[in-house]
Amino acid sequence: MSETSSRIPRRKIVQIGPAHPLRGGNTLFAAHLYEALSEEYDVQAISYSRLYPKLLFPGTRQTDVSSVAIKPHPAEALIDSVNPMTWYATARRIRQLNPDMVLYNWWNPFFGPAHGTIARQVAKHTNAIQLFVCENLISHESRAFDVALTKYALRHGDSFMSLSAAVKKDIEYFFPGKPVYEIAVPIYDCYALEPGLTKEIARKRLNIRSDHVILFFGYIREYKGLDILIAAMPEVVKRIPDAHLLIVGESYEKISRYTDQISRLGLQSNVTLINSFVPNEEVGLYFTAGDVVCLPYRSATQSGPLNIAYGMGKPVIVTDVGGLAEFVVPEKTGFVVPPENPAAIASAITDFYAKYSNVDFSANIFTHNQQNNFNNVREAFRDIFAHRNIPA
Repeated sequence: MSETSSRIPRRKIVQIGPAHPLRGGNTLFAAHLYEALSEEYDVQAISYSRLYPKLLFPGTRQTDVSSVAIKPHPAEALIDSVNPMTWYATARRIRQLNPDMVLYNWWNPFFGPAHGTIARQVAKHTNAIQLFVCENLISHESRAFDVALTKYALRHGDSFMSLSAAVKKDIEYFFPGKPVYEIAVPIYDCYALEPGLTKEIARKRLNIRSDHVILFFGYIREYKGLDILIAAMPEVVKRIPDAHLLIVGESYEKISRYTDQISRLGLQSNVTLINSFVPNEEVGLYFTAGDVVCLPYRSATQSGPLNIAYGMGKPVIVTDVGGLAEFVVPEKTGFVVPPENPAAIASAITDFYAKYSNVDFSANIFTHNQQNNFNNVREAFRDIFAHRNIPA
């Protein structure tokens, strides 16, 4: 912090977003953002008493079952996403806190009514800057009314922050003239929780007898394109006979879609499928076991698993959709392939192994991580305050 800013009272920020014990990538991002901002600002976090109603949540549970919490921070669990009374109560609490800024973590139009109502009340009763930090603007599996819900909530934004150039472009289209700042998703280097864990030990624990392991990690949903990766595997096995696909993540659709495909292609001995939510203390096991992480998405803006991979020093294979390619240095930190193309994925996997012994992917990723512009997030917030002539 500069000498000048040290003489100025710390500005107050209310951060609205999921917090521990809620699980998932959005919670992890919000925790990193809280940690970064707390070094310079007085941050009060407001979370959710209920994130999704059970009827609309396809997973097993919404709370974290991990024995190790990653970056937990204090938060008031005030917002019930489907109870308007809590939205008004939250707005009243924000008025009591009298912040200089209200920050909304935005990732799904489902929260449009709640965030829009809170933001409208904040605009009506306070002078706080309203900032929306957008993972994506419209959800990956969008519905007809998602644009309307997004506009309802975000029209109250004074400034926006995007996590990729693709999202920045969307914001500028829907909200022309509003300031948009771009930062990256932080590198999630917080999962190497077991000292001494080696690739050999990890594979032995998972009963994988292969020297070539490809990892797919994260929630299994249609837009993630797991079926495309499985379709690529017969060609991979033809070129690399002991190639093994390790699939880890809770399926949000019928898992038989994938188990049937694996059986139909005769890949049973080349695939391990673990259909469950992964607690924090086990994440490192799976990333350590893999050589490369494959993200065959049909649509995306950015990806939490990509940033976990980089945090573990693992290269990635991604499809050229949304903002994914922005985060990859071709043939240095990973490979970029066209979407919906099993042959291209197969070629990228074999190309990766052909270069594996000659390219120091881990060193390249380390260098790339040092340039991750999430590290500049506080500078972006200073600019936002300065834009409103409020000393940061």
